[in-house]
Amino acid sequence: MSTWKDRYNEQGKHDTPNLQFNVDRTKGGVVVSEDIWDRTVCAVIKHSKISKDSVVMEVCCGNGMLLGPISKICKKAIGVDFSVQLLAQLNAAFPNSVETHLADALEFEWKKEELDVVLIYFAIQCFSERNALRLISRAFSWLKVGGVLFIGDVPDEEKKWGYLSKPEYRRDYLTRVETDTPMIGQWFRKEFFKALEDYIPCMQVTLIDQPSYQINSEIRYDVVIRKVRE
Repeated sequence: MSTWKDRYNEQGKHDTPNLQFNVDRTKGGVVVSEDIWDRTVCAVIKHSKISKDSVVMEVCCGNGMLLGPISKICKKAIGVDFSVQLLAQLNAAFPNSVETHLADALEFEWKKEELDVVLIYFAIQCFSERNALRLISRAFSWLKVGGVLFIGDVPDEEKKWGYLSKPEYRRDYLTRVETDTPMIGQWFRKEFFKALEDYIPCMQVTLIDQPSYQINSEIRYDVVIRKVRE
């Protein structure tokens, strides 16, 4: 996690009006258009069943590029991140809209069965499988029965080497492995998330292929985890 902390603290120094540019959420150096991002946010809201009565937490919320717009339509929005700079960007862009907490996602504590929705978006790749399991288990415990944990923009391990199709891409990838300076981070097989149903009680997992308009749909997918009654 220290590598990612350093990276995102450094990115927090990028203080432009474009929140996605500030966290390097670009494709070929080009940021996603407002229209495409609005459609992406609407898709997250739909899959997460967010309504005006929802209490929503985003873990690893960064500068609020997702949680900020959602805060406008839910009952309460809570953001957790380890970057002072990125949380400052969130509070500047969406003043008095989000309750923010400066904390490491793996150490942050919350009351059990209190939240309607927990979001982990464009962030799960920052965690090893072990720490991803820890994070998912903790976040799931905070949900009410019927609540949703939405894990978005997950790099698909089955598509990794197809994505790294050019020799220069593979050299760069292996150099980053050797130097422990990941560009994308941990890739996950879909079976990892489906296996959670056999490990954590009351968990129902649905895998979602991203629509083609989303900027990384060729290599990423989303996961909807619902807490059901035993």
